[in-house]
Amino acid sequence: MAKLMNAEIEVLHVIPETEEAEKEKKFLEDKVEESLSLFTELFGQSYINQIEEVCSTQGVAMTKIIERGEPGPKIVEEAKKQDIELIVIGRRSETTEAKLMGNITEYVLKNSRCPVLIVTTDAPNFCEL
Repeated sequence: MAKLMNAEIEVLHVIPETEEAEKEKKFLEDKVEESLSLFTELFGQSYINQIEEVCSTQGVAMTKIIERGEPGPKIVEEAKKQDIELIVIGRRSETTEAKLMGNITEYVLKNSRCPVLIVTTDAPNFCEL
């Protein structure tokens, strides 16, 4: 009909600000958080599997440890608990000088009792070395 009438259509969606809407919003936020958590876990597992495959083909022993929590403190805690001699941690390449390291990398660097090797994400893939 709009085409026949040469009319323009305006679409409006009103988000109600009611107690019920707030409950729905909270429910959806929780579902999004659960989905992100699952995605992060699956992505991490996939990455660990790739590393495990490389270690296996190179004859290098590897132990998988998967934890939940704040990454920086968990990494430092696990390194201490496992008596780790060197932490190798990645950081994203940033073009701004203000963001030299990510918060996790910075936390680990400042709080670890062992040496920390920081590798940028644009470094050569260790699998190809």
